[in-house]
Parts: sequence; C-alpha cells; structure tokens
Amino acid sequence: MYRNLNCDLCNRPLSASEVIRIPLREMQDAARAGFNPFTCIDDLIPLKGIGGISDEEHYRHWRQMVMNDTTDWGLCSSCALVFRAWRAKSIYQRPTSAGTIQESTPFQRPVLVPLNKWALASFILSLLSLCGGILTGIPAIVLGIIALRKIDESEGQTRGKGFAWAGIIVGLVISVILICLVLVALLSNTSAQ
Repeated sequence: MYRNLNCDLCNRPLSASEVIRIPLREMQDAARAGFNPFTCIDDLIPLKGIGGISDEEHYRHWRQMVMNDTTDWGLCSSCALVFRAWRAKSIYQRPTSAGTIQESTPFQRPVLVPLNKWALASFILSLLSLCGGILTGIPAIVLGIIALRKIDESEGQTRGKGFAWAGIIVGLVISVILICLVLVALLSNTSAQ
C-alpha cells in the first residue's frame, strides 16, 4: 500500500502497524486550505532555511508535491495528531472576503467550486456545431483546450474538465464528420462530370 514505511511528513521510520493512513483527497484539501507542515510539526521546523531555500519555497514545493501525488499518505502518530487537529480547527473557521476568520458551524453548506466559463462555452459551442458546423466546432475545440489549461493552473479553484473534454470531443467529431461529408460531396461531384 505504501512505497516505504516512513512517515510521509517527518520521514520517521515506522512499522506497518504504526502507519496511519490519510486519504490523498483529504491531504490535498488541507494543502489547498493552507495546511503547512513546516509551521505545525516540530520535527520539520529545523528544516526551515536549509540550503538557502526560503520557508515559502519549501512550502510551495511540498504543496505541489501533494497536488501531484497519486497515493494516500502514511503518517506517524505524532504527525497524524497534528494534521487532524489542524483539520478539525480549519473546518470550523472559514476565511471571509476581507481576510478575517469567521467562525462557522459544522452544518454550514460547503462552498461550491465555480465552473470554468471557458469550459462551459466550449461545451455550448460544441452542441451548436450540430447546426453551425465547423464555424462553431473549431472554436469549441480551442476553448476546450484553453479551459483545460486554466483549470489545471487554478489548482482546484475552478472545475469543469468534463465540460471542456466534451466540448473538445464533440467539436472534433462534428468537424471531422462535416469535413468528410464535404470532401465526399466534392469528389462525387467531380467524378460525375
């Protein structure tokens, strides 16, 4: 299940029975919400400033590693305790637009991640390509590609990959079919003469 038997945060050696599994999605959500192990976990605090790397660079590198990871995290009991305490605290505190902390209840509705407008436009244009043909099919493909890039760059702040992929695929299929039909019509027209 785990690549090695060390804590994924402090690198402390662990036996198989000591590993506490943290789901990848939970770790990624915490990283997006601002969890910084370099400020919370005592064993990591001495790493700060080593090699001339700033604290912010350490954190950015760690956060990028979390976002690119594909497996659950295995933590020691100390790191898991700090992580879970941070998660419990962060669930009840939400930042406001003014940057201050607003206390909330556990029953508060979760904030939905906004849909990427480029992805939605790509999807709508791809549907319109059924009538508009290549005039809307090709822009659907282009907007879908732009949407995928913007969604990836947003690091979870926008959603809509499904709409973007649907726009690309439908726009591409309709455009290819129409181009083939035009070619067939032209070839049959020239062979008939």
